[in-house]
Formats: sequence, structure tokens, C-alpha cells
Amino acid sequence: MTDNDSNSGGRGFLGRVNTLATLLRAGRAIRTGNTGRATLLVGSVLLGRRRPRLGFLLQLADTVYQIRKRLR
Repeated sequence: MTDNDSNSGGRGFLGRVNTLATLLRAGRAIRTGNTGRATLLVGSVLLGRRRPRLGFLLQLADTVYQIRKRLR
């Protein structure tokens, strides 16, 4: 398996792991009733398949928001 696997949008094994982790975070957000966050996370996965930088920025925005929320 190479890092430029055509089935992963050019992101390889780590891209698949990141996608799976993000979808798990989205599932947890749905279970806790936070559908807005779940939508953002699923959107970052869908957009990240074509534009990895945009998907990364959306995940980063979610992470920053979660950190700020916990520090309040």
C-alpha cells in the first residue's frame, strides 16, 4: 500500500484513519444531541475528499471551538 493510493483521494492510510476518526467524532456529536457539530464534521470529511486543506481547516475550526468552550 502506497501513500498515494487512488481509492483514498491521494491521502493514503493516514487519510483514511483521519476520515474514520472524524466520522466517529461526528457520531458522538449526534448521540449527544449536537447536530450542528456533527454536520460540520461530516461536511469536513466530504469536502476533504476533494480538497484536503479545506477539510483540515474545518476540523481545525471545530477543534479550536471545542478547546475554547472547555477553557471557559
